[in-house]
This record gives sequence, structure tokens and C-alpha cells, in this order.
Amino acid sequence: MGGVYDRPRVLVIRTEKDEGDCVRLAVKDTGVGIPQQEMARLFDSFYSTRVTGWG
Repeated sequence: MGGVYDRPRVLVIRTEKDEGDCVRLAVKDTGVGIPQQEMARLFDSFYSTRVTGWG
């Protein structure tokens, strides 16, 4: 959320029991979003949109 300057930075992480032995994880924030071209790689190991470092 480093690019957010015009509103409060809010991060909400929620877990809940799902069907069977599953857990559902939900993350919601007030960030600027993920560019459409990056969505396909979102869950790749060690993937980052940062120029330096991970995140």
C-alpha cells in the first residue's frame, strides 16, 4: 500500500472454517490493486511486483 496517500491504509486478514477440513483465507486492503498483466503470476513462488525485494 506504499502508493496510497489520499486515504487511510487499511489491511484486513480473515480466516474461517470452510467445508470439510478446509480453511478460507481472505485479504482485503485499500491499496492500488494488482495490474491485470500480473494476475497470472500472483501465486508463483517468490513472485514480487517490487523492483527490489519481495512483497
